[in-house]
Amino acid sequence: MDCAYVRVAENVGKVTDDTGCIPEFDTKNRTVNRLGFGRGNDLTYTY
Repeated sequence: MDCAYVRVAENVGKVTDDTGCIPEFDTKNRTVNRLGFGRGNDLTYTY
């Protein structure tokens, strides 16, 4: 899971200055969720 981002000077010291993600795997429904926080975005896909 890539949670990389480009740092923006206006966001330094704010909650949006950092990013992260938590992967969630649902093997029964065959989905993967990436729960983003800070500048991270949520993402869901199936396999």
